[in-house]
Amino acid sequence: MVQPVLFAVMVSLAELWRSCGVVPDAVVGHSQGEIAAAYVAGALTLDDAARVVALRSRELLRLAGTGGMVSLAVPEDQARRLVLPHGERIGVAAVNGPEAVVVAGEPAALDALLATCARDGIRARRLPVDYAAHSAQVAGAGDGLRTALADLRPRPCAIPLCSTVTGEPVDGARLDAEHWYRNLREPVAFAAAVEHLIAAGHDLFVEISPHPVLTAAIEATAERAGRDVAAVGTLRRDDGGGNRLLTSLAEAWTHGAPSPGPRSCPPRDRPPRPAHLRLPARALLAAHPRQIGPRAPAPACLRPRRSGAVRRASGRDSAPERRSVRNRRRAGGGGPCRRPRRPGGPRRSIRIRGTGHNRRHGQHR
Repeated sequence: MVQPVLFAVMVSLAELWRSCGVVPDAVVGHSQGEIAAAYVAGALTLDDAARVVALRSRELLRLAGTGGMVSLAVPEDQARRLVLPHGERIGVAAVNGPEAVVVAGEPAALDALLATCARDGIRARRLPVDYAAHSAQVAGAGDGLRTALADLRPRPCAIPLCSTVTGEPVDGARLDAEHWYRNLREPVAFAAAVEHLIAAGHDLFVEISPHPVLTAAIEATAERAGRDVAAVGTLRRDDGGGNRLLTSLAEAWTHGAPSPGPRSCPPRDRPPRPAHLRLPARALLAAHPRQIGPRAPAPACLRPRRSGAVRRASGRDSAPERRSVRNRRRAGGGGPCRRPRRPGGPRRSIRIRGTGHNRRHGQHR
């Protein structure tokens, strides 16, 4: 399921860039990425491209557990010398940059290669796959893939496509079943394709993927060619929201890409609202009946104490008597919850929630 999901992500991101005003002048795809590139270039319909990636993934699934792949930080000629002692058990699977090569083969032979690299101080890393794509192990998948894709109907490209099978531009009408078998069997000539695009005058590369893995190789290839190019990604691992895409658009704009209009920009990420604000009104009423229901009375310690000695027979306090009560409270008495006022201590105003009053009373610090 990984490769079909990656295909869906790539074609969706390509359309998102296009909706923001960034339309490619040429496209190139690494390994299975060439299927998405063929769709973006117009050589394949979406249905045909999805069928190619699904059938290709099925063939790789049959090879699961029989091989592996290792990334080497060495030039191509040194990588070929390293795998030479292993014969057909290991072969060069991809040349991504001046010092970025991937080899594929049998697990035991790859273990021996990793041990040799560790001994000689060569940077090597095993890739998290259990098959050996772009190697002799794929030869048996040729007949099944050619038969399943026999009715494929490719068409001329609307956007130039530089193939990583040959390292050169390709006519979209020639992307038939045989081409997609070679795409799975032969080494990925990504560095050669990038060199051709740089020589043609392209100076901004946008990697359409969930995480950029080829931008460094593109920049190294350009540096070897003595050209100044920029390579930007789209999303990043654990950073795949609207803010990340806006940052990538801004980065591409600083290198000459068109600026998207305000209506074409993707929405920014917004923090989620607190859970209590997402509750429906009835749930909120049931959860907090006192806060949104009738006004609750003030706490007992904030209600004035009334004494029979200062009340008239009618039950109402006269104005002089009320002033007398207030004066005594200001002096520090008048209630069990009152603390004596410190000399020069400031007053404190308390808003009583639920009563609707903003009352200044005689409580002091």
